[in-house]
Amino acid sequence: MENLDLDINNYTVLDLETFFKLKRRTKYTIADIELKEYEIREQLLNSGHIDKRLKRDLIAFLDAAKTQLIAVKCK
Repeated sequence: MENLDLDINNYTVLDLETFFKLKRRTKYTIADIELKEYEIREQLLNSGHIDKRLKRDLIAFLDAAKTQLIAVKCK
């Protein structure tokens, strides 16, 4: 996990859609994005494989990704 890139600026909207398992070229709602973010966060944080120091950074990344997707895809 130490090579995980959590800099939101290094990802395109397409990258984030793929990460969130959202279908490209499909209309989705804020609720769709929020649900995917929640599912990913819960899965990662409950896996027991995430270092406690990394959890805060991971949550911040997921929140930034969610915010960016909402801003671009839910105008």
